[in-house]
Amino acid sequence: MSCADIRVLGISGGIGSGKSVVSRLLRLLGIPVFDCDREAKALYDSDAQLKKQLIEHFGEGLYPEGRFASHALAQIIFEDPLARREVEQMVHPAVLRRFDQWKQQQGCSLVALESAILFSSGFNRFCTDVLWVDAPEDERLQRIVQRDGATREEAMRRIEAQRNNTPPEGSRVFRIDNSADQALLPAVRALVQELLP
Repeated sequence: MSCADIRVLGISGGIGSGKSVVSRLLRLLGIPVFDCDREAKALYDSDAQLKKQLIEHFGEGLYPEGRFASHALAQIIFEDPLARREVEQMVHPAVLRRFDQWKQQQGCSLVALESAILFSSGFNRFCTDVLWVDAPEDERLQRIVQRDGATREEAMRRIEAQRNNTPPEGSRVFRIDNSADQALLPAVRALVQELLP
């Protein structure tokens, strides 16, 4: 099966909306899911090209004893928004290289790519279909507080920080409502049935 024959479902939504829950359900239904966030974290150590770029740009201090020091990079990008954009310009291509390799290994006609920043990163350009997972803001706040031990104010700041990652106006996007009173599995199953040939 060639890459061109593989349908890619991009999964996104605001923090606390339930993207990971939807991804777990897709896996249970036999759809492989690539988690961009988890893969990106692994690539800081495993992708030689990315590692070389980061060291050239930010110095050996990011890799004391040869292992990536996430706290060192977090401090740099927290203090300098330009540095954050520079890191994203290095990391995003590495994630996409890894995704292309992974996609070829799956041997199926439909795979999914989960990303909290699907639109702001431009990853949506590599998807044939997009699923937006949503839930009421109050429920999302409560989930973030319970899951991460964050205060309500911290949770609200995280929600605000992702406001620019929304589907472009007029784009074709499947939507799933993951509010507490909605049955999620039937909605995910119906989506898979619609997408599979």
